[in-house]
Amino acid sequence: MEDKMIRTGTILSSRYEILEQIGSGGMAYVYKARDRKLSRLVAIKILKEEFCKDKSFVAKFRMEAQAAAGLSHNNVVGVYDVGEEDNVHYIVMELIDGITLKEYITRKRKLGTKESIGIAIQVAQGLEAAHKRHIVHRDIKPQNIIISKDGRIKVADFGIARAITDETTNLYGAAGSVHYISPEQARGGYCDERSDIYSLGITIYEMVTGRVPFDGDTTVAVAIAHINEAMVPPSNIEPSVPVALEQIIFKCTQKRPNQRYSSCADLIKDLRHALVAPNERFVHFVQLEETANGETTVMSDEQMRDIRNRSDRGQHENTAYQERSLKSQQIKRSPARESAAAQQRRHEQIDFETYGPGNQDENFSSEAYKREKHSRAKKVKRDPDEATAFDKILAAIGSVLGVAMLAMLVYIVGSLSGAFQRTPTSISSNKKTTAAANDPIISTYEDESGQNADGRTKVPELLGMSITEATKALKEAGLKIVLARTYEYSDEYATGLVCRQQYDKGTVVDKGSTIKVYLSLGSDKFEINGKLYVNGNVSILKYYLRSFKDIDVEYVGEYSEEYAKDMVLRMEPDKGYLQAGDSLKVYISLGPEYIDVPNLYGMTKQQAIAKIEQAGFSVGTISEVNSDNTEAGQVCGQSLDPGTSQKSGTEIAFSISLGPKMAVVPGVVGNSAEGYAYSAIGSANLYYSIEYAESTSVPAGTVISQVPEGGTSVPEYSTVKLVVSVGPPTVGLGANDLTNMTQEQATSTLAGMSLGAQIQYESSDYVAVGSVTRWAATSADGSLHAGDTVIVFISTGPAATAPSTDPAPAPSTDPAPAPSTNPAPAPSTDPAPAPSPDPAPSTDVAAPQADTAGAVS
Repeated sequence: MEDKMIRTGTILSSRYEILEQIGSGGMAYVYKARDRKLSRLVAIKILKEEFCKDKSFVAKFRMEAQAAAGLSHNNVVGVYDVGEEDNVHYIVMELIDGITLKEYITRKRKLGTKESIGIAIQVAQGLEAAHKRHIVHRDIKPQNIIISKDGRIKVADFGIARAITDETTNLYGAAGSVHYISPEQARGGYCDERSDIYSLGITIYEMVTGRVPFDGDTTVAVAIAHINEAMVPPSNIEPSVPVALEQIIFKCTQKRPNQRYSSCADLIKDLRHALVAPNERFVHFVQLEETANGETTVMSDEQMRDIRNRSDRGQHENTAYQERSLKSQQIKRSPARESAAAQQRRHEQIDFETYGPGNQDENFSSEAYKREKHSRAKKVKRDPDEATAFDKILAAIGSVLGVAMLAMLVYIVGSLSGAFQRTPTSISSNKKTTAAANDPIISTYEDESGQNADGRTKVPELLGMSITEATKALKEAGLKIVLARTYEYSDEYATGLVCRQQYDKGTVVDKGSTIKVYLSLGSDKFEINGKLYVNGNVSILKYYLRSFKDIDVEYVGEYSEEYAKDMVLRMEPDKGYLQAGDSLKVYISLGPEYIDVPNLYGMTKQQAIAKIEQAGFSVGTISEVNSDNTEAGQVCGQSLDPGTSQKSGTEIAFSISLGPKMAVVPGVVGNSAEGYAYSAIGSANLYYSIEYAESTSVPAGTVISQVPEGGTSVPEYSTVKLVVSVGPPTVGLGANDLTNMTQEQATSTLAGMSLGAQIQYESSDYVAVGSVTRWAATSADGSLHAGDTVIVFISTGPAATAPSTDPAPAPSTDPAPAPSTNPAPAPSTDPAPAPSPDPAPSTDVAAPQADTAGAVS
C-alpha cells in the first residue's frame, strides 16, 4: 500500500481521522489520527499492500492483534481496536509522545549501568504481564521499545511480530530483527517466553556497549552467529559494566532456553539485586549436565575468565572456534566452492601466521611473498564455482606432477647429503653423522625426559588443529611453523584445520626447525544428517547447500499440522555423503492445510451449524446479541471473516440476532429544549433532530411537539423529531407604512396586523395636525411580533412662536373702578402668549387640553 492511498483527512470506519504520517516500517505505515468517537489522539498502523494480499496473514494479524488488545499494563503500548475498510487493514494503538530506545542509544552512544537496568526492569515488567496471558512478543528489540517524555518505558507491537513470524516467507521478518533473535528462532524451531528473555538480554548488551554482539553481511550469517558463536563479554568492550549485570546478560543469552531465566519475574529480581550489589556474583547458572534434575550452580571466577578470554584470542582463534563449531554441526563444505570474497578473507586471516616473523619458508623471500599474495588476490577474483572441467583436469595433473617433482627433489637432496645411507648404529655412540648438519631428522634417540640429549625435540601432534593452535604447540616444542602454499581436500578435517604435517608425531628434529603444515579444504562431499535439519528453517539448509551447486536439489512441499511453514520435514537420502551429480530431495512444510471460511450471515442457527461442519471447521461459541441490521433469529456476526483461509478444524463462533435493542422515548413536549429535552433523549440512547416553528402560544425555546410520542418503544439510537418554538411570527411593518394616516386609520391598520397602538403627540412642520408622523416598536431589538404594541406619534402641527420674554403685568390691587360711561377700550394689541413649546405627552387617546388657549391680558 502506498502513502498516497491514505491522505490527511481520510476517515476510517467513520471514526478515525488521519492527521499525519509519523513513521513506517517493514510491514506497515504509522499515522497519527483522532478518534472522533472518544475525542482522543491515537496511532494507527496500516498494513502495506503486499501483506493485505495474503488472506492467511491478514487473518493471523487480526487474531493476534485482538489477543494483544486484551493486554493492559503501564509498560505496554495499548491496542485499542483492529479493523478493515476497503481492503485497508489497520490496528489502532495508544499514541506515545517519545522516542524509541534505538534512537536514544544512538544519541547517547551507550547508556550507564543504572539507567540500563532501570529500562530493562520496565521492559521485563511489560513482558511479564504478557507472558502471564501466554502472549509471546517474538520481536523484542530497541526499535520496539518506546521511551515517553515522562520517562515511562513502553513495549510496542505485541501480537504483530507473531503474525509476521508465522505467516511471511521472509526468514526473519522486519529488517534488523535478526540481530536480536534467539537461537531457536534462527533455527525456525519452537519459541516461548524464554525467547523474549534472550532478545531482552541482547538489548541490554547493546544499551551498555553501544553495539550488538553479533553482526554480519547477511541476515543468515547473523542468525548462524546466534546459534554457534560465543558472545564477546560486554566488559571487554566497556570495562565499566559491573560483574552482576554482565552475569545477567550471559544468563539471558544462553544458547539453550533451559539455561536462561525461566521467567521475567526471576530476571527482574536479579536486575533489582544488581542495582544494590553491582559487584557481587549472585547469578545462578544452570550447567548442561544439570538441566535434567534442575540443580543450579554459581558461575566461578575461572569460568567467567574463560568467557572473557574467548574474545582475547585474536582473529585466528575466533576463526578456529567457528570452524570447530561448524565441524560439530557435521557440516563439511568445500572451499573450492567458496565465494571469492570468502577465500580472500580466509587467505588474509592466515597471512600473518604463515609469513610473519620467523615463519617464512627459508626459500620464500619477502618479494616472493608479495608475488604470492598478489597471485592469490588475482585468483580469488574468479568465482571457483565457474571452474570448467578442463580446469579441474589441469589442476589434477598439476597436483600429480607437483608430488612427483617433490619426491624427486627430496630423493636428490637426500642422496647428495648421504641421508639415505645412514644406519641406526649411531645409537650406541650418541654421535651425529655428517648428514645431521643439513637434515633435522637424524634419529629417534631420546633421553628419559623426552628431549634429545643433543638439542633435539619431538614433533607434536598437529592434525585437526587451527593455525593458532598448531603455532602454539610447535612453539612450546621449540619449533617454528610454515604453511604450505597448497590446500588439500580432507573428509576427516574441517576447512582451515591442519590435515597433514611434514613430519609425523614423535619424530625427533633439531630445535628451531621449521615444520610445514597443510590446511584442509574440507570435504568435496556434502555430508547428510537429516536429524540436524528436520524442524529447522529451510533457509539455513539452503545457505549450506549453495556451496554444492553440482548437487541436484529438489524441494517438495507438504501440508503439516505439526511443523510450521518452511520447516524441513525430512530428506531423501537422510544420511551419507553426496557429491557432484547426486540428487537430494528435501520435503518442506507448507504448514496446515487451509480452507476458506464460509459466509454465515443471514442464516438460521441450524443452517450455520451445518455449514460450518460441512466446510471442515468446528462449531465454537454461539451467542445471542441485539442487532439493528439483522432480523431476530439470523446470524449477525462470526469470529472469522468469510473468505479468509484457516486450517481445517478451527473453531468458528457466531452470534444470533435478537433484533434491535429497544428504548422508551421520553415525553419532552412543553419542556425547554436546551434545559431538558436534549439530555433526556440522549440518556435514553436515542438521537434527536430539530425543526423550528413560530408560535404565539408557546414561548421561544420550548418543545412544541415530538415524533414518536413520549412512552413509545423504539430501537436504540433511533431518531426523535422535535419541533421547537421560536416565539410568535414576525410582523413586517415598514418605517413609513403609517405616515400621514389619521389616528383612526393607523389604529385600524395595526389591529389588522394583530398589533396594538399607543398614541403620543408631537409637533411637526410637515405633517398635518392629527396625522401620523412616525411609529416605534416597544421591543428591545426593534422586532415586531403578533400581539406587540406599537407607539404611534400624531402631529399637533408646527411648533408655536416663542412667547415674549417681558413679564406679564402684576394684577392690580386697586379696587375695581366704577363702570365708565366711556366706550370699552380697544382690545390690547399685544399678542396672546404662545403655547408651551414642550407639552408633556399624554397617554390618553384624546388630545391634550392644556396649553391650547392663549392667556388673555
